[in-house]
Amino acid sequence: MKTLINKEIKSYLSHHLVFILAAAFSVLSGITFLNLLGQYFHVLELGKADQIDPVMFVVMGFFNNINFVLIFLVPLICMGLFAKEYQQGTITLLLTSRFTRWNIIGAKFFSAFIPVLLVLSPLVVYLMIFWFSGLYEKTYLFSGVIGILFNLMIYISIGVFLSNVFYKSPMIAAFLHVATLVLLNSLQSFAQFADNYIIHKIILYISVVPHYLNLARGVINTSDLGYYFLVCGFFLFLNHKIFRMREVA
Repeated sequence: MKTLINKEIKSYLSHHLVFILAAAFSVLSGITFLNLLGQYFHVLELGKADQIDPVMFVVMGFFNNINFVLIFLVPLICMGLFAKEYQQGTITLLLTSRFTRWNIIGAKFFSAFIPVLLVLSPLVVYLMIFWFSGLYEKTYLFSGVIGILFNLMIYISIGVFLSNVFYKSPMIAAFLHVATLVLLNSLQSFAQFADNYIIHKIILYISVVPHYLNLARGVINTSDLGYYFLVCGFFLFLNHKIFRMREVA
């Protein structure tokens, strides 16, 4: 599988998309950071510093905005994961090679994960700013990164699945990917309209937001970890089933 991952990463780095997205992310994250600082200093000028927690306001606000950016960034990286394989006919060679279907799926997953990490690399600068400015608590600083990484697990697993299903139309895969991520991040808002307690709890559990917020705040429990591995495994399993269905057809 390492061979496949290296091949995919070299293919990504040979195109300009990753570098364009990295530049765009740097600009957006910088604007977000300065905007949050501006809002915080405005609150200080109003003499209301005791009414807000600077760590929650700036640090958590920053990570929440990064999560929002990922909803649109990840689909752009994932949309063509399988398109070229099918267009060039190399998917047949892969499926009949020594690599198993799980090897192929895993390689696609990690070959998308690593470029996304490359795009997110400017985050290191902001983490250092938070650290040296004293505007941090170790729990929130590192757990915020963990929350983002776990969200990436789900976002990329969905992207790998949709890129396989809609390999003929990467743009449709990207659009449905964005729609799915928006839904996962919005379900919490709809839970309040559920009259039934069980349905309310199910909607909350399906939504990614409560689990992300728990991890980002340093509250790590088996329920949240189970959610991430369950959803990620579910979409990777569906990917495997897609291969099996096409073989039968």
